[in-house]
Amino acid sequence: MAKALTKEQFITAHSAYFQQIGFDVQFAGCMYYLLELGLDDRLDYEHEDDFVIHRKERGKEITEYYQVKHTSAVGSNMTDSDGDFWKTIDNWVTLYERCDATEKQIFFTQGRFIILTNKNPKNFLYTLIEQLKDGSIEIDSIISSIDDKLNGTLSYSEQLKHLKGLSKPTLNQFLHKIAIHYFEDFLKEMYQHFLDLNHDASKSDQIVKNLIGELFTYKQTCNGKFSFTGSSFRQQYKHILQLVTDEHLTLDGYEAEGFDPALDYQNLIMVQQLDSIKVISDPSDTADFDLSNYLKKFYRFMNAFHSFQRTQLMTSALEDRINEAASSKWLNIFNRASAKIKNKERRGEGISEDEKIDAGQAVFYDIMNENIPLSNKKTDQEFSNGWFLHMSNLLKVVWHFDWYKKHINP
Repeated sequence: MAKALTKEQFITAHSAYFQQIGFDVQFAGCMYYLLELGLDDRLDYEHEDDFVIHRKERGKEITEYYQVKHTSAVGSNMTDSDGDFWKTIDNWVTLYERCDATEKQIFFTQGRFIILTNKNPKNFLYTLIEQLKDGSIEIDSIISSIDDKLNGTLSYSEQLKHLKGLSKPTLNQFLHKIAIHYFEDFLKEMYQHFLDLNHDASKSDQIVKNLIGELFTYKQTCNGKFSFTGSSFRQQYKHILQLVTDEHLTLDGYEAEGFDPALDYQNLIMVQQLDSIKVISDPSDTADFDLSNYLKKFYRFMNAFHSFQRTQLMTSALEDRINEAASSKWLNIFNRASAKIKNKERRGEGISEDEKIDAGQAVFYDIMNENIPLSNKKTDQEFSNGWFLHMSNLLKVVWHFDWYKKHINP
């Protein structure tokens, strides 16, 4: 599989194209967050702010307001006199004041206020905000500092007065929700984010370039404004995003998250199936090499599988295709390994447990050496192993003949 471009190579290869279409840093910031948007979350571009994200979190809707503040000057600071900072704070206070009484009750408690910038924050108020959030100071200290600043003549005095017009509890709520996220180069960071989310997919540069081009064109047809849920974004651009998995289904880059050797896994159906054919010594002992090995394979696969589902790179149609191919491969191997047992059963002859275990082991070990065959896609052995273990946990494939009679062909 070809190696993904680095973010520097990506910029070098496509910078002329981005200049040609008029791509801007605000849009790059928006795309950074679109790439990771939850399926039910919604991003509104140029609505109330540069963009706003409505997230579903623990039964509540959290609204995140984003302002992008970029400068072409390298190494710039967001100082006390930076008009971008004060204008942004002032706009958020104004948004609050325009809310009705009900909206005001949750505006700050269920809101987040984020400045995305390539400037280093060197601002007295933001320094105090960070101290407030880590518990170093109380809100009274900030109010006192604002009063001291208002004794002088400052370019941002009106914004400070506007801010101080909030009640102490409301001001405290607001300041706790303000954050500055530093991006040295918005376009580079957006591309790197895609690489990280998709584990260095080899077609990353082509996918990101195509996404930028099509979405930027779409923005122009919408007069600069658009809205997407995570689901609708992935559905509209599925023809581009699916290129991530077009070449190779692999577990590269995924770890066995969720597997805790200290926990009891003996009731896991996959483990019970392995125990039924004695390929593990003790289903209650994760120190056993074989059990630990198969659990790691299983949880590494599940981590990747859930990631593919979240990003809709594993569509239900693709899942059905893989299940069909895997089931066919398993059934051929199972029938071959169980032929003697089935013949004995038809003749009414006795079948020993050892015979069933031997046949089951033959099926399992043969399957673990197979790749799931798909047209126009490659599956590596780690992915195939994980898929078969996952199917065994769902009782879509079995190893032991008694399990076959009970769950597959009763």
